[in-house]
Amino acid sequence: MNYWILSSLAEIIRLNLNIIKNYLIVTAMIILASCSAAKFVPPSLTHADADRLSASYPGLTVGELNEGKIRYETYCALRHLSRT
Repeated sequence: MNYWILSSLAEIIRLNLNIIKNYLIVTAMIILASCSAAKFVPPSLTHADADRLSASYPGLTVGELNEGKIRYETYCALRHLSRT
């Protein structure tokens, strides 16, 4: 009779360990998936960007650059499969 009780307890412990192991594996997969799904956030435009482009576009301001960026992201980025 004692052998039956011990074997039953061992089976219960084995089942609980499998449940815990599966829970830990699923939790680790969720954490890894959420880390890899972080959205790419492009750096904001600065005066250095406006200065760099002023040779081609005289009088360009940071405000105009940001307006163009917003328009590109709104109307063009999805069609061109850009990651902005």
